Amino acid sequence: MSDQMSTHSFTAEPAAAPDPAMAAVPAVSFRGLSVSFEQADRTSHQVLRHLDLDVPRGQFIALVGRSGGGKTTILNVLAGLITPAAGTVSVLGRTPAEARTSIGFVPARDALLPWRSALRNVEYGMEARGVDRHERRRRARHYLDLVGLEHAADRWPWQLSQGMRQRVALVRAWAVQPELLLMDEPFAALDADTRQSVRLKFRELLARDPSVSVIFVTHDLDEAVLLADRVIVLSGGEFIADSMVPPRDGHDGTSDELTGAHLALLRDLRNALRHGRDDGRI
Repeated sequence: MSDQMSTHSFTAEPAAAPDPAMAAVPAVSFRGLSVSFEQADRTSHQVLRHLDLDVPRGQFIALVGRSGGGKTTILNVLAGLITPAAGTVSVLGRTPAEARTSIGFVPARDALLPWRSALRNVEYGMEARGVDRHERRRRARHYLDLVGLEHAADRWPWQLSQGMRQRVALVRAWAVQPELLLMDEPFAALDADTRQSVRLKFRELLARDPSVSVIFVTHDLDEAVLLADRVIVLSGGEFIADSMVPPRDGHDGTSDELTGAHLALLRDLRNALRHGRDDGRI
C-alpha cells in the first residue's frame, strides 16, 4: 500500500466570517485546574496541579513535556472526557460538555471505525452533528482530496497504511469545521516525508481560517516551534515555561527554515525540560 501523498495543488474551502461578539471570548480558559486519579492501592495520584491558562481565539498552542506529565489529560478535560478534581474550565465560553459539538479531536492513534470505509469514517463526526448526507459526502471527499487520499475513499481501514489511517483521522476532525481543535501527537505515527507533507497541508488549512484555535500535544520540540504560536512546557503537573514563538514569515514548515530566534527558543525550551520537575511521576 502506497503512503505517498499527491503533490497537486488544492484549495481549501473558504472559512465563514467569525462572529465579532465571540472573538472576545477565549477559546479556552481555566483557573486552578487540578486532576487526580485513584491508583490500584486506593491512593490518589495528582496529575495536574492548580493550573491557570487563557487561550485567545485563533491561537495555536503546543503542549510539550515528558510522557505521563499530564498533556493528554488537559485535552481530555477540555473535551469533557474527564471531570477535574478542582478548578473552573471554560471552552468557547461554555462548559466542555456544552462546547463538544464545536470541538474536533485527533487522538494519538487513529481510532478509525473498522466497519466504515475511509470516506464514511470522515463522514462520521458530521453525521453525529446532523449534517445532511449530501453535504457530508461532499465535504468528506473534499478533505480526503486535500490530503491526497481521494483514491482511497472506498477502502476499509485495514487496507490503509498507518500514515494513511492517520490522515483520515485528521480530516475527520477538520471536516466538522471545529472552533477548537484538540490534537494528541497526530503526526507521531507518520514517516518523516509524510509527516512533513501533512504538516504543510495542515498549516495551509489553518491559514484559511485563522479563527480556529488549536491545542496540540507533542514530544517533538522542533515540531512545536515549527507549528505553534505559543509553546507551553508541562512538567510534574505544572506549567514551567510559556513562550511565544517568533514570527515565521514565509516559513514552509521544514526544520531547515528555523531562524536564529527559533533556535534560541528551542535551546530555552530544552533547558526548561532538562531542569524541570522530576519526582518520579513524569
